Amino acid sequence: GPPLILWNHRWEHDKNPEGFFRALFELADQGLPFEVAILGQNSPTYPAIYDQARERLGERVVHFGYAEDFATYAGWLWAADFLPVTSHHDFFGISVAEAAYCRTLPLLPCGLAYPELIPAQWQAACFYDPMDELVPTLAHWLQAGSPDTGSLVRALAAFDWTIMAPHYDRKLAAIAGAV
Repeated sequence: GPPLILWNHRWEHDKNPEGFFRALFELADQGLPFEVAILGQNSPTYPAIYDQARERLGERVVHFGYAEDFATYAGWLWAADFLPVTSHHDFFGISVAEAAYCRTLPLLPCGLAYPELIPAQWQAACFYDPMDELVPTLAHWLQAGSPDTGSLVRALAAFDWTIMAPHYDRKLAAIAGAV
């Protein structure tokens, strides 16, 4: 089937859903094939652009709403090809790390926490700047197909809890010992 684009963020204004959906509307108007899974935590007062996108993108929307369990969420991460991110702010980017670990190529705005998350050899493929570059960047990848992200996955494995927990335990023990 067509490439699958993923949204796996909270349905809040700071994640800039307007920028994300504007890009998808433009790609749809260009006739590029894609589907979109719109996941993420939402509230009863989420931005209206989500409902507008559901209507305007029609059959391209293959999922709309919160994934009810982790297995469903993980299934969408593994199925997705691209994760265009339009956030105005992000402290770490756990949703980006989760998707990229599942071999979904993240397309990220320059800045925020992302340059520290993405290894140098992947930054040219993953970053766009300014926002106007998202559409041509995503159009390129929709036509070229997702690259083999194995080395990106290996780099992100460093954030796995089985690796991070002992690191935090040592740091916290050192702090506790210094007190």
